[in-house]
Amino acid sequence: MILASILFSILFTFLLSLVLSGISRKTGGRWYKVLHSVCRTPFIFLLAMTGTYITLRLTPSIHQDASTWNILTHCFRTGIILVIAGFLYNLESDKHLMLSSINNRMNLQIHSILLPILSKTLRFLTLLIAVLVIAEEWDFRISGLLTGLGLGGLAFALAAQDTLSNLFGGIVILMDRPFVIGDWIITDMATGTVEKISFRSVRIRTFEQALVTVPNASLAKTPITNNSLMGKRGVNIRIALQFDTPQVTIRSCTKRIKAMLQENPDIDNETVVVVLDSIGDSSLNLAILYFTVTTVWTDFVEVKEAVFYSILTILDEEKANIALPTQTLHIEGMKK
Repeated sequence: MILASILFSILFTFLLSLVLSGISRKTGGRWYKVLHSVCRTPFIFLLAMTGTYITLRLTPSIHQDASTWNILTHCFRTGIILVIAGFLYNLESDKHLMLSSINNRMNLQIHSILLPILSKTLRFLTLLIAVLVIAEEWDFRISGLLTGLGLGGLAFALAAQDTLSNLFGGIVILMDRPFVIGDWIITDMATGTVEKISFRSVRIRTFEQALVTVPNASLAKTPITNNSLMGKRGVNIRIALQFDTPQVTIRSCTKRIKAMLQENPDIDNETVVVVLDSIGDSSLNLAILYFTVTTVWTDFVEVKEAVFYSILTILDEEKANIALPTQTLHIEGMKK
């Protein structure tokens, strides 16, 4: 009789879950995903457990036995704890709607590397709390266990200070996102392109093709210049002309160089400056300032090279000679 009642409750639970799944599938795909991925298994287990518990409750031979009924009550409460833990465990998946919805609604911009770690941490805490609550339900003393866990955690934290500092540094970098993979950055430790970001270190490929591994704890404490986020790149050129260069020639050179830069499609024509900047002891100094539209290094140096050739062509056509560095002649007296 008891076995038949339990089988009937399990069958009823299975049929009810199928009906609810069909209703949720017809009413909307979003609710079906929630029910199927998060609630379905805990819900079926809860219905089966509740049906079995009610069946046993209605059985006089079991209900009147105090010791047996006490054990069954503890089992039922343990099942409730497992259902809640299972529901939270499924909800804390990195692929589920909860974490992605929180990320999108609060605009946290949680990095894709951080989501699995966050999910595993939440799941571990959920299982740990469930085990502790179940142990308390069965009258196990957990005060000693908690004390041991606290001392063990303190010893672990002291032994792994560097690892933990790199871990928290990696979390700061992933949350703040001063750079992403592929960016060209300048730091006190290395300059180059970011190849990999992990919770221990950041790997930077230098222009000499060397691979530098920088700990996150050190990188999080230093200034980081992200050249990939520049809207444009600036170029500042100083040209020293010979002191006897006529004013007419200088004015013509500055005018033509400025026009050449403003007509170049690779240069921001609103930020072009070409002026006679200073009069030195032995030269007349021109200052040329402009910004390239591109920030890619290879394209930037090609634009800068083309500008140099154009400037040299203009100076040659205007017969404006570049001044040589001042040389000083030292003459030492000869000893008799």
